[in-house]
Amino acid sequence: MLFLTENIFCEPWILAAQKFDFDSGKNLNSAEQDLSSIMPQLIMEKISEGLSRNTTPQEMLDRSLNNLLVERQSLFLQLSKEIKTRDAIFLLSGSKKRIQKKISDQEKKIDEIKNQIDENLEKTHLLYEEFKNANSSQEEKTETSFSPLPFNPFKNLFVKKKSPVLPKPQNENVSFYKENAYELFSPSKEALDSGIESRKFENEVVAAKINGLISGSIIVYGEYFSISCALYNFPGKKILGQVTEIGSLKSYISVAENAANYFVPIIVNSFPVEICFEIQPPEVFKNAIVSVDGNIYKNPPEKISVPSGNHSITIEAKGYIPRSINYDFEGSKIFKLQGNMKLKSEVSGSIELKRNLENGFLYSGSNLLSEISDENFSAEISFDGTPVIGQFKSAQDENALFFFYVPEILQKNQARLSVKGKTVNHSEYIDKRRIAA
Repeated sequence: MLFLTENIFCEPWILAAQKFDFDSGKNLNSAEQDLSSIMPQLIMEKISEGLSRNTTPQEMLDRSLNNLLVERQSLFLQLSKEIKTRDAIFLLSGSKKRIQKKISDQEKKIDEIKNQIDENLEKTHLLYEEFKNANSSQEEKTETSFSPLPFNPFKNLFVKKKSPVLPKPQNENVSFYKENAYELFSPSKEALDSGIESRKFENEVVAAKINGLISGSIIVYGEYFSISCALYNFPGKKILGQVTEIGSLKSYISVAENAANYFVPIIVNSFPVEICFEIQPPEVFKNAIVSVDGNIYKNPPEKISVPSGNHSITIEAKGYIPRSINYDFEGSKIFKLQGNMKLKSEVSGSIELKRNLENGFLYSGSNLLSEISDENFSAEISFDGTPVIGQFKSAQDENALFFFYVPEILQKNQARLSVKGKTVNHSEYIDKRRIAA
């Protein structure tokens, strides 16, 4: 739960797209004009919602700088208002002492706002410095000295630590604008005329709580067309990636899919890693079927490239025991996956239960082996060289059961294995423990 709570309260990273422009000066028919809305909608549709994005230090800097800028603008408006109020006091009639008191009170308000603006500017400066130092420190080597104690209780005891100003990069879930892939962002005409790089456009995007915006243009020539689109990150107006795709008007769906496939790794911001296979024997691996997160490789290469993160890999070969792994491939660019493929043993044996057991059913995994009674208390079982987890279920109470385990070392041909166990109603047992607790 400590790992999960890190993302529970994070704001989602909102992805949106806007209507594409046409770069062609010729008259367009209705089908061609519809492409300007259909293409961004299709690209969004092909991007799976629920992706997880790793933010960058630059991204966190841009967000902090934008928040500080908005705060400064608000403070400046307050300062302007308070100064006008102070100046208006001079025009009031009344005793000089009373007017001076009002002016003095107003000056205090003005000074307070000025201090807030100065603090804002200082924080902005510290943000830039911290970001600059963080980047440069990655290239520097520092020397450390060893303490005579494994833990030095006096280290940094009298040193005042500065809290970091720059927020740390975090992991955020990707969500669609207005939770709908087909809902396009529509900026005002003034923002469109100002351009996507303008502050006016950025303000409208940030106000809509959009972090990533796909914008693009279309060129149509006869039965073929080209799209050029870019993914912008806000605040900051930085281009994360650009792609140009070409296709026929009849295959516009594949054009959108290609563009989406390009943007997904950029959105996730997950660097690719290389998984190298060193599976023995090599001739078996050559004819094996490799599954990576459900993607099948019938002629597996010696190495594959995948985004960094958690992946499930299964290797299957005819006559051999399948090998599976679920691993978090992060922290390195190259991983070696080593292992030996073991032949299936294909041996038969028998399982014998105690004679005084109640009537019930004997299973190997999910496969029913036999019905158990006073007359029949054993069952034939096949082994393939993999550990077996079996269970016995009572015929009188379907919740009463026990499990048994057959390791590889006991899986010999014609082996007669004896199992002792006592059925337990686990639901009742859990309820009793809960009441006792």
